[in-house]
Amino acid sequence: MIQDNRALVIPDEATFRQQMEAINRFQKLVHSTMVPGLDYGVIPGTQKPTLLKPGAEKITKLLGLADHYEIVDRQEDWEKPFFRYLVRADLVHTVSGVIVSQGLGECNSYESKYRWRWLWSSELPDGFDKEHAVTRRVRAKGQMVT
Repeated sequence: MIQDNRALVIPDEATFRQQMEAINRFQKLVHSTMVPGLDYGVIPGTQKPTLLKPGAEKITKLLGLADHYEIVDRQEDWEKPFFRYLVRADLVHTVSGVIVSQGLGECNSYESKYRWRWLWSSELPDGFDKEHAVTRRVRAKGQMVT
């Protein structure tokens, strides 16, 4: 195995200060251009602001990065119907082509957010058979509602 001793070297104080100043300038630039509600916002059910896709895209472009996606594995069964996709996302430096980061994501059509179309009772069509419908309980304004 090849050892790389550079990975754990602490930079000298001047280099450290330069890097921290660069980080602070970058953060100020990002904060000054972010639009609340578009680039970042509080997602319902959470308390802290979260970076949203448009904001992430701005930061990506600012850093000279691009995202690339590849379907690594898929299942498509039109008779069930069942669909499953495993996707790899690469974050690539556009000039050098170096992969900066990778991630995997997976979803399938049996996940509740894709499998069902949830409706309130008031939205059901006239004559709908509620006895055989799949239901779920949700908390609405402190009360459980079916």
